[in-house]
Amino acid sequence: MPHPPTRHGLEIKDDLAEVGRSIIDLTTDSILDNATAKMKSTAILILTCIGLAPFAHGTVRKFIQISDIHYDPTYVEGGNQQKMCHKTLEDDGDDDGASKYGSYTCDSPKLLVESAFLAMKKWVPDPDFILWTGDNSAHDDSIAQKDVMSNLRFVTRKLDTIYPGIPVIPVLGNHDSAPADYFPDSKNASTKNTTYSDYITDGSFGHWLDPEKGPATEFKECGFYAFKKPNYDGNVTQTFIVLNTALYYNNGALDRVSYPLDPCGQFDWLRQTLDDCKPSERVFIVAHVPPGYFEHNATEPMFSNENYTRAYLDIVTQKDNAKKVRFYILLSS
Repeated sequence: MPHPPTRHGLEIKDDLAEVGRSIIDLTTDSILDNATAKMKSTAILILTCIGLAPFAHGTVRKFIQISDIHYDPTYVEGGNQQKMCHKTLEDDGDDDGASKYGSYTCDSPKLLVESAFLAMKKWVPDPDFILWTGDNSAHDDSIAQKDVMSNLRFVTRKLDTIYPGIPVIPVLGNHDSAPADYFPDSKNASTKNTTYSDYITDGSFGHWLDPEKGPATEFKECGFYAFKKPNYDGNVTQTFIVLNTALYYNNGALDRVSYPLDPCGQFDWLRQTLDDCKPSERVFIVAHVPPGYFEHNATEPMFSNENYTRAYLDIVTQKDNAKKVRFYILLSS
């Protein structure tokens, strides 16, 4: 992923970058401090905090990025770690059962999620905003869409309780659907009209995006939108361009024999949205799945069709756009 710019108006503060690393350390420590001797490993949520300082005013700005929670409400202490830490009868009395604090081989139990959120609050009590970048449900093929929506509501309640009044920018991850990796092209006549609007009404995204205003209206089309926060710093407008890149990642809802050129028209929308951004806007592009290759397997592309990678990179590296975009927030691992 590209490094954040240190010129053209932003710089990364080393001490605040260290806070981000400390959040992960704190999450680990808070679990290990309470763990029993039989605990072999623990799952860690990915949490990032970065401080930004506009040169013009010298004001330090802080935000939190939270991603890949993979909350599993069916995780059970003592569960079989080879079976997602879900309790089965034959596992009773197993000394190698999962710790209640988490297992590296399984998704996140409630206790781990709550510990991570409390660590966030301790280290960053007053962020300017929170980027919530997707993948909230477990790697469990048996869950239904209603479970996905329930998990989204669970995270929303936690964020709203810990950070009341703080803006949250929600993003779809590839595990925010059931089945996973299933995001239909809204331009396809067979796509259900409520496919994406359900996230606003049932999945709690409407808590963060006013259902009657522009960003939510855009989201309902195919899960992407632009959100502008005027006068964020003096006369600077903070603009979030939120993409649904789960459309391009192993998407079971697309025809893989004859891929559509521009699913949902997102590339055309991105191009036009960037064209419309003014010099007074500070633009963040936010998404879950980045272009490029999976870090654990350099032969596996993140976008399943190379044409999607080329189209995306052509847009964001275009000279005028490259000057406008101050930060790229993409994460999936």
